[in-house]
Amino acid sequence: MSTVALRIAVVLALASVGAAAAATPSKSGFFQVSRVGTSTQANTLSFTVAVSHVPPGDKPTLEWSIAPTGGAACENNAYPGATLSRNGLVVWDEQGPTFQWIRGKGASCAGTVSVVAENQYEHCTAKVIVGRAGAKSAIPACALGGYAIGFSTLPVPAGVFKAYGTVSAELVRPARTAAAAATEIRDALRAQNAALALFPPVWFCNFEKTFTPIAALRADLTTGARAAASSDARAAQQALSKCAPTSVRSAFARLAASPSPTVLDATLAHEFPPVFGFRFSDLVDRVAAEEVALAAAEGATGNAAAVTHQITAARTSALAISSGLDGYQKKVERVENANG
Repeated sequence: MSTVALRIAVVLALASVGAAAAATPSKSGFFQVSRVGTSTQANTLSFTVAVSHVPPGDKPTLEWSIAPTGGAACENNAYPGATLSRNGLVVWDEQGPTFQWIRGKGASCAGTVSVVAENQYEHCTAKVIVGRAGAKSAIPACALGGYAIGFSTLPVPAGVFKAYGTVSAELVRPARTAAAAATEIRDALRAQNAALALFPPVWFCNFEKTFTPIAALRADLTTGARAAASSDARAAQQALSKCAPTSVRSAFARLAASPSPTVLDATLAHEFPPVFGFRFSDLVDRVAAEEVALAAAEGATGNAAAVTHQITAARTSALAISSGLDGYQKKVERVENANG
């Protein structure tokens, strides 16, 4: 199985974990995952996993995948909602605690079925090796870190903190004039935007290439720039075209045809995963707000009060992101300390 490909798949949204969601949280703050149970009926294998000790307000999502050894005929095409990746790995988001592998006539397919349970601070993987003679479930493996797998055992890479340290230092420094302040903030936000390259991927999508046109689309819709909104929506659609779930691709196809704040709001709120403690929609809104405020400040030459107001708005939004990252990291450190 392509473990690397599976680990970079970031889950889509909160999936139901059934009765496990009501389980008593563990004192350590970690949830637990059972071995995967299996059952067979005709040409279909059914899988079930239980999640316990779920932290309040941070339920893990569940994502199933198959790495078949029987080729395309074994890729479970009869089970809808798959996202295909390299090396034959097939991933299903939002499938909850149960899953089915419809293996075709003869039920001769073999391979590995995996489920990843992940919240903001922990990820667990449970696997089943499926052979022609039966299925063998392995002991689940868990580790610190969610939504940032592949970057660090800590959810926020050091490079992101370094970039936002630069941003914070620039934004708290008083400027001699409003124009100088606007320039300094613009320079600081370049460091912020460069840090997007260190953010974890969304599903199989590069974060920077995905996030940048979406934030631009939000800014366009805020200012009523319809032509720019259409262009940025198409750019976002292209970035998501080969990696996002079907529902997301469909939503951005609609946005490319007719940009709509209502459609964008609903898609970001219900389809995208959180990142570093932020709801994806909140991060988009804050970055877009910075850009809108700075553009307004730069266009308000001669009106010192208007320039100052817009610069203050941009500064507030940028510092809120920096503060949010600091708070998120402190919570991670508390979880680490609680678990030795």
